[in-house]
Amino acid sequence: MRYPAVPLAAALVAGAALGVAGSAPPAAVAAALVLGYSLSLLSWRAGVAPAVAAAAALTAAASGYALASTAARAATHTQLRAALRVAGGPGAVSDAPGPPVTLIGTLLADASPGESGVVLSMRVRQAALEGRAYDADGGVLLAVSGSGDPGRVEEWRSGRTVALAAHLRRPSRYLNPGARDDEYALALRGVTLVGTVKSALLVQVAARGHPPAEWAAAFRSRIRRVIDRLVGCYSVRSAAIVRAILLGDRAGLDDETEERLRQAGTYHVIAISGGNIAVLAAVLMAAAKLAGLRPGPAYLAAAGLLAAYAFIVGNGASVARATQMAVLYLVARAADHRAKPYNAIAASAGLTCAADPLAVRDAGAWLTYGATVAILAGTPLLMARMRLAGRWGRLAGGLFAASLAAELALFPVSAYVFSQVTAAGLALNFLAIPLMSVVQVGGMLLLALDSVVPAVAAAVAWLTHAAAWGLVESARLVGVMSWAVRRVPAPGLLVLAAYYGAWAAWFAAGVLGAASTPRGRVGRTSRMAAAAVLAASGAWMVWAPRLLVGRPAQLEATVLDVGQGAAALMRFPSGDAILVDAGGAGGGRFDIGRRVVEPAVWAAGAHRISHLVATHGDGDHIGGAVSVARDLRPREIWEGVPVPPDPLVRELAAAAGLAGASWRTVQRGDRVRFGEADVVVWNPTPPAWERQRVRNDDSIVVEVRFRRVALLFAGDAEAAAEAEVAPLLEPAGVRVLFAAHHGSATSSTWPLLRAASPALVVVSAGRGNRYGHPHPAVLDRYRAIGAAVLRTDLDGAVSIRTDGSLVVATTFTGRRIVLGPRPAVPPVPPA
Repeated sequence: MRYPAVPLAAALVAGAALGVAGSAPPAAVAAALVLGYSLSLLSWRAGVAPAVAAAAALTAAASGYALASTAARAATHTQLRAALRVAGGPGAVSDAPGPPVTLIGTLLADASPGESGVVLSMRVRQAALEGRAYDADGGVLLAVSGSGDPGRVEEWRSGRTVALAAHLRRPSRYLNPGARDDEYALALRGVTLVGTVKSALLVQVAARGHPPAEWAAAFRSRIRRVIDRLVGCYSVRSAAIVRAILLGDRAGLDDETEERLRQAGTYHVIAISGGNIAVLAAVLMAAAKLAGLRPGPAYLAAAGLLAAYAFIVGNGASVARATQMAVLYLVARAADHRAKPYNAIAASAGLTCAADPLAVRDAGAWLTYGATVAILAGTPLLMARMRLAGRWGRLAGGLFAASLAAELALFPVSAYVFSQVTAAGLALNFLAIPLMSVVQVGGMLLLALDSVVPAVAAAVAWLTHAAAWGLVESARLVGVMSWAVRRVPAPGLLVLAAYYGAWAAWFAAGVLGAASTPRGRVGRTSRMAAAAVLAASGAWMVWAPRLLVGRPAQLEATVLDVGQGAAALMRFPSGDAILVDAGGAGGGRFDIGRRVVEPAVWAAGAHRISHLVATHGDGDHIGGAVSVARDLRPREIWEGVPVPPDPLVRELAAAAGLAGASWRTVQRGDRVRFGEADVVVWNPTPPAWERQRVRNDDSIVVEVRFRRVALLFAGDAEAAAEAEVAPLLEPAGVRVLFAAHHGSATSSTWPLLRAASPALVVVSAGRGNRYGHPHPAVLDRYRAIGAAVLRTDLDGAVSIRTDGSLVVATTFTGRRIVLGPRPAVPPVPPA
């Protein structure tokens, strides 16, 4: 067998993927292991090679399943959570920050400056609550408030033991159709809880790490100081790019730069992965050749230096994978110059899966191994068809072929994980990869020259800055080829299986022989069929035809779970879709528009929206609207009372212009009709003066009337605005009220409730929010008028469907309420 490691690694990874996705009785897994091992032994003794291979693959798959299912359970049922529940009761692990807990554990990475403080990744060993200590193993992600003393923060290095007081909570999660379970995803990455530390003074270094770790941390610190001093004097952004490429430290990069590189398809160059390691390996092999080393010792020396580099930069998951592949291949080449790279890749994947079976859920692993295999398999085939002459022609062709092979292999992964596909990298990689190489080599030279030849180091620093500047600025070219970047719904697993199955069939058909033979004719027909499936499945992922042609038979409204914010989608039988608000700020770099709102819109069946209603400029209502406007491209964006100085509204207006959306100011009495449905604006009234800040009572209040059913969206309107809206409401057979201001005590006043007489009230509020929404007094008012109440913090997303007479409300958690017309008798509040 030419590639003995491939089937075993594939079986191990497949078993691990099944083990993470589900669970099987331990007895069944044990039986499969015993059966596979027994069949392997019997087949080997009988000398039946295919049976040996099949039995070994069965054993590997069962092993992967057992490892992954065990690891997944350990990740989601941690000792830390159990200890907190024992100490503080069932509510000790909740969505709201709990009482301060003293944690003792090891830092997994150097402290990383963030927008709201310093981020610490920590493996807890012991927790103390109310004077009692507990063994409590588990990973946490903590934000230390404030900037902190730089000298103190410098002491928070990977491998050191720290003691601190933190307020812990569950990770944020959003219960919407089509949403991924972020809490589960974080648990599989080793983070069981998140939290805050109120001051850097509460973080104490209890013990240093072992000497190699301390040396590596000190060396990383020196690298940062040298880069910041020599490159940072030209540009802080350039210094951040150099740190990212050399150390994998992307903390200093701003959101705009990261987003620009993602859209350009060149973000991979600033994340230490296969490309960076390949450049470093090439530099090391060239140095070894110049030094006169024979191939065998040169391979071993390069492998050793690569391993040392991975240890110095922190040995993160992507670094470890890429380095492991390179080291295995170099060692194999040193032992046997005929070693095949596919065996090294398979062995690396198998070792990674055995050491960390949960890595099968890591998109970085898919990208690393997928890109490497695609480049190895696809580049020679594409180069053979190009027939380029000349050294530079072949070099350019090789770079294009490698980029194209990687894009064809990985764009479904990008669509599934990031909801984005881009072809811009095919052109921009011609600039990005050479510039990344210059930055990487230049950064290394800086470290060597800084204390030896400072004048030369300064010149190298300028060249490194220029390359980093060019790397980022070249991504601006995506602006003239915006057609090459597309936001897409995550494709289904069947579509992914069809795409990759077609590639497998295409390659398999290529070994059937010449086209003149019967086997060759079968191969040619099979390749044509595989190409058709490839084109169809690829087009399905890019254009999502099921969403382009679908329209609901009834009026549908979905109140999304966006935490402490608001967002509601309405879909009409006419095919139009309106989004009322677009969620709030998720914190830090979390883009709630792209991460939460857009996937929920797609899952509800809408490909794009026709109208975006920005009820008012508060961040908890339009925090995700800028991304939604860019990606879902509404025809119109509605604004109520203009607030010229507000930065978020200005940003939304700029995004509307780029998306080609018209900007409309609506006021009381404005009306739009979608088929049989009327959308009526009841608030605001024309302002008497120019607003300098956003006001809740200026919120757009909009009502949708469809036959005998009315849906009233109240924004953040408070008592004064509600009193003006109440006399305008007409009776309805069934009215659903989307509670104003998240159920605040200043809203949902009796004048509005008497006039609206809602049969159902939907409250959008965040789990464990610090405002206490919805207020108990407001809930009492809803109960007093006989309204059913659904809440996104308890029920997740709330979906409402109506034929104009009956209303059916269902929730993400499985609740279902059916409402018919109510008597037209206004409720009377208790005396």
